[in-house]
Amino acid sequence: MGSNMLSNLTITADYLGMGLSLWLAFYLLPRGRSNALAYRLFIVLIALWLNYFIRLIDADHPIPTGGSLIAFAISAALIAAHNLTHYLLPKQLQSKYTWVERGIILLGLVIGVVIIVSKPSGITSDEIYLVLSQGE
Repeated sequence: MGSNMLSNLTITADYLGMGLSLWLAFYLLPRGRSNALAYRLFIVLIALWLNYFIRLIDADHPIPTGGSLIAFAISAALIAAHNLTHYLLPKQLQSKYTWVERGIILLGLVIGVVIIVSKPSGITSDEIYLVLSQGE
């Protein structure tokens, strides 16, 4: 009973996160046509939506590359969120910390390439649960 309840709560939270992030992304897109801040936030929200979407698919039909796709979506969201916060800094601090922003974007691109190129382990979430439940 407890495992089923936790699974239902997780799926419900994923649906809520996916729905809210997609709704807010497409709410901001037409209202911020000329606003660079709205476009940056749109990218963050779409990356979060992709994360929730992949998690929902992986919960119902486990795929070997699910973990890699989730890691890619999370790293894209973190890079875009950092770029968004850098944009919110005053102009003087933006120019002072430009090297940090470029370094994080470069590091994120390298991590993204490693995630895409690396071979998935082939272990699905069902197999991990089976191994963990045998210890009980």
